Amino acid sequence: MNQARKNQIKNKVLLLLAGLHISFLPIDLDQIMDSLLVKTLSFSAACSRGIIIPEGIEGFTVIRQRTSAPSQYLLVYRDDISFERLRWTLAHEIGHIVLGHLLRPRDSQREAVFEEEANYFAKELLMPLPVLAMIGARSVADISRVCGVSYEAAQIRARDFERYDWYRLKHGDTAEDLCFLACFEQMRPAE
Repeated sequence: MNQARKNQIKNKVLLLLAGLHISFLPIDLDQIMDSLLVKTLSFSAACSRGIIIPEGIEGFTVIRQRTSAPSQYLLVYRDDISFERLRWTLAHEIGHIVLGHLLRPRDSQREAVFEEEANYFAKELLMPLPVLAMIGARSVADISRVCGVSYEAAQIRARDFERYDWYRLKHGDTAEDLCFLACFEQMRPAE
C-alpha cells in the first residue's frame, strides 16, 4: 500500500474519531458501531440459527442496503477469542465499512487489498502512533494495556516506532499526526 493510500485511511480514521468526539484510549468501539448502524451477532448465536460460518475467519460483515434509510450492517464475530483479539476483529470490520469495501465487487486480488487496508485501518484506529508517543506508551505491555489490544498487535505496533521516530526526526510531524494529537489533546500528560 502506498503512502497516499495510508494517508487517506488515516484521514478516514480521523474523521470518524472527530465526528464522534472520541478523544481517549482505548477507543470506544461500541460508540462507533452504534453510529454506523452496526449490529453484532456471535458465531455461536449464528450457528444456533442455522447460519454456516466459514472456517478460519474471526469475523465478517454483511450489508443491508435500503433505499429510504441508511444502510445497516451485521457484524458476525467469533465469540471464543480473547477480548483484545475481539477488539481487533471489530476494528478491522469497521474498517471494511468505513472504507466502502462492502459496496465494491470482490475478487481474490481485490480481497487481498481490502484485507490489508482494513488491517491498516484497525491499527490506526486502535493504536495511533502520535498519541502513543505523546503519552509515552511505547512498550508492548503499555500499548496492549492502554489500547486494549493483544500482545501480538501491540508488538507489531511497537515495531512501527522505529520508522515513525526516524521520519519525525527528518521531516517533523505530518498533518495527520498533528490531527491525531489535537483529537487526543486531553490525554496529554501534565508537564
